[in-house]
This record gives sequence, C-alpha cells and structure tokens, in this order.
Amino acid sequence: MTSQPKDIYRFLSETIATHSELKHWTAEELKAKETDFDFWEELGEHLDCLRVCDVCHRPMIEGYCIDDGQEHYCSDECLNAVYTDEDFEEMCCDGEGTSYWTVWWE
Repeated sequence: MTSQPKDIYRFLSETIATHSELKHWTAEELKAKETDFDFWEELGEHLDCLRVCDVCHRPMIEGYCIDDGQEHYCSDECLNAVYTDEDFEEMCCDGEGTSYWTVWWE
C-alpha cells in the first residue's frame, strides 16, 4: 500500500483548479470541510479520484474498496472497525475477489 499525498486537501484543490464549477475551493476551505460527509459525497460525484470513508467520513484518494465500491475505508483502522483482517483476506480471494486496496489519484 502506498501513502496518500501528505496534504490531501492541497492535492484536491490542485485537481479541481481546472474544473469550472469547483475551482474556487482552496486547500484551507477543503480542510475545514473535513468531516462534512455530504460535501465530500457531492464533490465525489465530480471527481473520479475521490471517495469518502464509510467510517470516518473523511475524503480519500486511495484506500480499501469493498465489494466493487459498495464500501470504502481510508485506513486499516477504519476497515478494522467493520471487518477483521481475516474477513478482508477472505473478501480479497488472493486478488480474485471484489475487495482490494486501490489508488484513485494516479
């Protein structure tokens, strides 16, 4: 697993800088919305690189994708709040399952 850019909010503000409807959001303004689940869900509809963690509701650009995108978790801690490591390994099925760690921002 790779790590997210150190400042996800700066990354997102740079990513949306060319988007006509979204370019007004600065990194600081995005950071202030950190736990606003509805805001991130709505923004995620415009950005392929963005998902929202189902546990902490923070934005994520990489993380766990469960059941082909039915659930998303940003960290081991959030994943383990719902599933054990053994559960996740079973869902992965040695890379043949529909649950995996992925990066949406590359």
